[in-house]
Amino acid sequence: QIIAGFDRQLASWLQRHGRRLSAIQKKTLYFVNRRTMQTH
Repeated sequence: QIIAGFDRQLASWLQRHGRRLSAIQKKTLYFVNRRTMQTH
């Protein structure tokens, strides 16, 4: 549930700022954030 909420936050952030990012960078962001959420 926490991760899902965090993904929504990240998705809305990416809609605003994601035009500068490539698809690979977006995937990396999601992956890193998932790892971060799991470890903390």
